[in-house]
Amino acid sequence: MAPKKPVKTKHVLATPDFWGNPVHCTADNWTGHIIDPLDGHPELAGREQDVAKAIQDPEIIRPSTKTGKAFAFERITTADTIRAIVYYDDQSNIKAGGTFGWVGTAYPVDAAYSSQVGAPIYQKPAPKPSTQHPTKKEGDA
Repeated sequence: MAPKKPVKTKHVLATPDFWGNPVHCTADNWTGHIIDPLDGHPELAGREQDVAKAIQDPEIIRPSTKTGKAFAFERITTADTIRAIVYYDDQSNIKAGGTFGWVGTAYPVDAAYSSQVGAPIYQKPAPKPSTQHPTKKEGDA
């Protein structure tokens, strides 16, 4: 009996996470769950890059309270705040960048989902104020 060929899965996004772990989201999960018009968040259609940016450069990372295998990555966009829930293969190697993850779901942050995530384990530092003084314009005192 010949060995089975690996099944090629189409990904709508593949990106490193905040810690350097490769993370992907399959096309089946994106269309069949995340943006499903009946049971998902169709407002995320076409916003794969916003989800990828939330995973790459989050403003907040929170543990999932539903499972010890996932983290929520949040990033503010011009329209809303996106939360991507990423599950990991090896939880002991997440912060060392030694595992891989997959997007279980993604959605605009809503109070209805606040009980599904814990307190932040990472919060992006606020930008430091500029120390440069604006140049004086001609005629200024």
